[in-house]
Amino acid sequence: ENQDRRFVAARLSPIPGETVPVTAFLALLLVIVAAVLAIACANVSSLLLGRAAARQSEIAVRLAIGAGRGRIVRQLLTETLLLFLISAAAGLVLARGLTSLLVSELPSLPFPIDIALALDGRAIAFSTGLAFLAAVVTGLVPAMQASRNDVVTALESGSHAFGRCRVGHPF
Repeated sequence: ENQDRRFVAARLSPIPGETVPVTAFLALLLVIVAAVLAIACANVSSLLLGRAAARQSEIAVRLAIGAGRGRIVRQLLTETLLLFLISAAAGLVLARGLTSLLVSELPSLPFPIDIALALDGRAIAFSTGLAFLAAVVTGLVPAMQASRNDVVTALESGSHAFGRCRVGHPF
């Protein structure tokens, strides 16, 4: 009796109906998040440039005693990477806490919808990889610029700052 019947397998989706608007909305959300990440990376990069300028005499001393330019770049990139990984960990902790709040605040819909916002291994690996990539991209330019300083000029300007500090006068 089932000889001329055909079965069509349809993709099962947790969102009933048309999925194109949902996909478009998620793509727009991804673009917005990427733009916010780019703005944050630009801000952090300018802060790192300022910090490297403030540490100019320290970097000049390291270069003067024989540290190579690659060693200085590696040190500054390591500091930047640590900063970004701590920020990514804080973001993951915040995301874990706010996920349940977000799901509980969603309005009820006339049709059942399954929203799974779990932080699984893929989300953690993606966040860690994105933090690593952002740290390298953001920290490379300030590190390269800081390691290019003229040692003699930086040490001379640093010696004037040390000359102002006297033993008898605390300020």
